[in-house]
Amino acid sequence: FANHCAACHGSDGTNGSAPSLAREVPAMDDAEIEHVITNGKGGMPAISVAADDLPTLIAYLRTTFG
Repeated sequence: FANHCAACHGSDGTNGSAPSLAREVPAMDDAEIEHVITNGKGGMPAISVAADDLPTLIAYLRTTFG
């Protein structure tokens, strides 16, 4: 998170120039979150994440932001 997300979403995921993850994550299912991470959306670029790491990242987002 700190390496790829915090620069735009803010250190806590809610106070950056990009949309608040506390608002976005609960509105999406896991497949949608994976799609946004791997393909990007709007001004967000695609993030290169190993397939084995995606479930851990999605679980982190769910636990942290809903």
